[in-house]
Amino acid sequence: MESNKESYESSIQKYKESLRFSNEKEFYERYKEFSQKKENRLHQITYEKEQIQVETKVLLQAEEAIKMAKIREVSSHYPDLRTAGRYLSYENALKLEKHVDIAKKTPVTLSVIEKAVKNQEDDLYKLKKDLKIFQTEKDHLNKIKDQITKLEKTEQELDKVTNSPSEAAKRLVSKKTRQHYEELQHEANHYRDNLKEKGYKGPEDLSKRQGEIKGLEEKVVPSIEKEIKAKEHTIKTISGIFDAIEQAARSEEHAQQRQQIRSTTINRSKKQGPDLSR
Repeated sequence: MESNKESYESSIQKYKESLRFSNEKEFYERYKEFSQKKENRLHQITYEKEQIQVETKVLLQAEEAIKMAKIREVSSHYPDLRTAGRYLSYENALKLEKHVDIAKKTPVTLSVIEKAVKNQEDDLYKLKKDLKIFQTEKDHLNKIKDQITKLEKTEQELDKVTNSPSEAAKRLVSKKTRQHYEELQHEANHYRDNLKEKGYKGPEDLSKRQGEIKGLEEKVVPSIEKEIKAKEHTIKTISGIFDAIEQAARSEEHAQQRQQIRSTTINRSKKQGPDLSR
């Protein structure tokens, strides 16, 4: 018991020193003082929270006002957004703002944009078709090369059996050997006729045509590829304008439809009158 009392008194002494009181009266004075400080601090925190909420609300309202002003300003340059502009998103307004200079010079309507996209896509199709011509010709030359290789191989085998006395003797007595020789002759003639029909006599003609195609490819293909990239970029840009305007126009149309449904429902209810059976 004595030990507990000493421990208790020691703890009390520590609190007296840290909280600065020496008796019970001073203790309650300090307690009241700390309680008041705590209450004042809680009031201050509550006030600061309310101020932050008010300021945040004002900032959000200001931000919304700035966005709406931007939307109205941008919409004024696009005929289809004169009424649908209120349904234009801020993100789309920023996209359209980049092209206001064009809109100031030319009426940028959905029909005009749609026509422009089609024209660009037609041009792009032609460019890709021109580019494909080179690949088609290269594929054709590869087939010619393959036929020339086969002709050369057949001619080598044919020369071998033609210039061999032993093979010549075999053809006189062996039907199978004679038949194989005739097949080689037929195969060689087939390749020659096929190449002649396509304007090629041999490797020299092929090399000449390959050189011509390579020269044209080096001169023409880079410019075509550059035009293709430019067209694709233009189509992407114009399509982005179209999508932004169309989205706002559709939102306006849906809103009008909903309003019409509400009006029809209200008018129907008025005509029916109150239910007196209840």
